[in-house]
Amino acid sequence: MKKYIFILLAALTFVACNNDDNELIGPVAEIPADEVPDNIKTYFGNYIDGDYEARHKVGLDLEENTCYFINSMDEFSRLQEVMHFYPEINFMKYTLIMGSFRLHNLQYHFEKLEMTEYEDYYMLKVYFSSPENVPYPTAVKTFPYWGLYPRLQQKAIKATPLLMDGTVLSVVESE
Repeated sequence: MKKYIFILLAALTFVACNNDDNELIGPVAEIPADEVPDNIKTYFGNYIDGDYEARHKVGLDLEENTCYFINSMDEFSRLQEVMHFYPEINFMKYTLIMGSFRLHNLQYHFEKLEMTEYEDYYMLKVYFSSPENVPYPTAVKTFPYWGLYPRLQQKAIKATPLLMDGTVLSVVESE
């Protein structure tokens, strides 16, 4: 009987000591669109959700596969080389997440962000839709995204592009 208890204790100790999983804390809700200040919606509508020319005019470097976790106006202003106008964001209250993916399908359409907090990082899922059975030209397009969240603790962030059905999209790496 002592032999079985020893084996059981040894097994439990092994399991407890080898738990490499990062502890899930839970989902992180984005600020609802109707609660995002108008100046922020206008800015991002014009320069982030807009085309390449609009983003280029303000000097935003969103032509790579990027994801920025922004908790201060200084961090936000460093992303913009040319334009000196940025919306005033209360970073004592909010965290801004913004970035982009270079993808192979010109017809993808940004749908939503879902973020989950873990002990050591955030996992950001960026969802896109695509028309079914519609041929598309083989080309690369940059798809920017952004989200405003309640003030978050600074951690690493891992962003993944997905279709609405959960299929992971492959990104085009820069040369």
